[in-house]
Amino acid sequence: MPTVELDRPLGVRSVTHERAGSIGPRDEILEAEPMSYTILLPSSRRSAVRPSGRRRGFSMVELLTVLTIIGITTAIAFPKLRAAGQDADVRAAESALVASVSRTRAAAIQRGQPARLYFGGNQAWTAVVAANGDTTHVGSPTNLAGLFQVTAVVTPAENDYVQFDARGVGVPAAGAQGSAVRVDLTRSAGHAGRFCVTRYGRVLRGAVLAACGG
Repeated sequence: MPTVELDRPLGVRSVTHERAGSIGPRDEILEAEPMSYTILLPSSRRSAVRPSGRRRGFSMVELLTVLTIIGITTAIAFPKLRAAGQDADVRAAESALVASVSRTRAAAIQRGQPARLYFGGNQAWTAVVAANGDTTHVGSPTNLAGLFQVTAVVTPAENDYVQFDARGVGVPAAGAQGSAVRVDLTRSAGHAGRFCVTRYGRVLRGAVLAACGG
């Protein structure tokens, strides 16, 4: 810690002088003697800031190198990401249609009337069928083209709907050939899906598609 020396009030000391030829007591003369003491001052807590010699940021060469690597990686990964996205669209459309089949069966059982799941214009919608043949739509249609950019083709061609009776049992449509309805979904070349609904309303997917001519 720094120190400061300050003069203290004058001290006094005794100085004896002997005069020549003096026999009596010696004369004492008081002389002032300066005295000093030290005061300690607190040192500053703020340390000196030393400029850093380390460089901050990136050079232009480093930035260009990073951007080049990002560009190459994106160019390689983009086709794979696009293909994966199209496959995901097909799977999502398939899941939506399978859910629509379940809702159509449930509507037939709840209302005690036959119900159909229609396919047309890349849409699917549910309708219940009255005794006189009139149909009433139930719920909102599933827009395959708008939601998933997917087209749907039903086989046999003359069978554009899946039908369930009042018990929820699947029945073939009038004029349909065979006992199952197959639905082919296409997003683009190489990105397609397929499922079918058997006569009894069972949905087949994957390896078991052979049961409906898949």
